[in-house]
Formats: sequence, C-alpha cells, structure tokens
Amino acid sequence: MHKLLAALVIVILAVTFAAAPAAQAQGGELQFDQPVQGTISDSAYEQTYTFQGTAGQLILISMDAVENDYELDPALLLNDASGNRLAENDDFGSGINAMLTYALTEDGTYTVIATRSGGSTGSGGGDYTLTLSEAELLQPGSAVDAVINSNYELAKPNIYFIKPDADGTWAISFNQPGGDLYASFSLVTEDPELGELYLFDIGGTGGVRSGTMNVDLKANQIYILTVEQSWYSYSWDEMEITVSLTLDVAQ
Repeated sequence: MHKLLAALVIVILAVTFAAAPAAQAQGGELQFDQPVQGTISDSAYEQTYTFQGTAGQLILISMDAVENDYELDPALLLNDASGNRLAENDDFGSGINAMLTYALTEDGTYTVIATRSGGSTGSGGGDYTLTLSEAELLQPGSAVDAVINSNYELAKPNIYFIKPDADGTWAISFNQPGGDLYASFSLVTEDPELGELYLFDIGGTGGVRSGTMNVDLKANQIYILTVEQSWYSYSWDEMEITVSLTLDVAQ
C-alpha cells in the first residue's frame, strides 16, 4: 500500500510539473509587415520569434502594449544565429513601448525576444503587438507628411530614419498649422558607451508654425527622427493635423 501511494504521488507530481507553463514560450516565425500578438505573464514572461534577414537590411522591431492600464512595460532583445546579443530596448522615447533598429550585417536567422522590463525579475503582464518591418531611410531632399491625432489611442508616433553617407550638418525643417494641437520632435541615436543619445527633444511647439533644426550628423550612424503629438497640446476635441517635414544638407 505504501509503495502504491508513493507511486501515485510521483505520478501526480510529474503531471503537475509537466502541465506548468514554461517561462519562455516559442512565438514562431516573424514575417515582414505582418504584426503578431502575444501575452506576457509571470509564467510566460518572454516569447521568442525568428526571422530571416539579409545583409544590408535596416530592420525596425516594435512591441506595443495593448491598452491595459500600463500593466505591461514591453522590452525587446535581438540576437544573431549564434545567440549573440545585437540590440535591446526598453521604453523607447517618452513612452513605455519598446522599439529597436539594427542594420543587419549578414544573411541568416535572427531571434527576437519579446519580454517585459526586468524580464524574469519584472512584474506585470498583458497583451502586446509585435511588428517587424524594414525601415526606409530619408535622404537629403526628402519631404514627408507626419499625421498627428489628438486621440492617444489612435495616435502612433511618426518614425523616420537617417543614415548619412558622410559627416555633415543637416537641416530638418517643419511646418505645422496653428491651433491647439501641435507636434513634438526628437532626434536620437544609439551611442555604444552612453546608450540613447538625444540630439534634440522639442516638446512645446505651441504657437510655432515653422522652424529648422541644424544638426551635426556622423557618417553611417543611424538616427531616429520621431514626430508625435506634444504632451503640451490643449486639444480636447478629437482632431488631426498634418505636419510637413523637409530634410536637406544645411547651407
């Protein structure tokens, strides 16, 4: 009888541990421009995804928390085929969502780890959307329109990339309509020693209809230009504006 009870206990324990969810779950293969959804929890605090990359590609990976009262603070990791860490991000810009860019140096399989701030030692969880895309670089002479919505649930940052061929000074100019809704502008790069390095971060542009930022840029360095609604906007009604941007080499 004692042997039978002991055997039953062993079986029950084995079934219990086998049924317990793993801390890391396989997310599957990512395709460019095809968002996938997942869920972070204490029992599954990270999911891994893979994608096929090509040397020379500048890739953009974003992880956005689905509206959940800020219970999930997303974080992203990028590894190469050998498991070497290439890039990571937690809290891109002024928000809690994660975003990273990386210029691929070789063809092969890359791994994306979608997790939360702190990973296994972090707290909180919730649903997220993960998107892989190929970034488009702005060249001197580029002109783009950034759309800004006063509804924070609908608004998404307008994100642009710059990778100069040579050292030099660029002129980044904007023009926006007057009113209670206006834009903020930031230009950031990744410094190997200092981490995120802001060249400018301009939030309060109310009453400023146009302007130009002359910035010194380095050859082959990747810069991220973000245009989004200013936190200082006073628009209570839902509305949308278009902010025109031009980029050129400063004279």
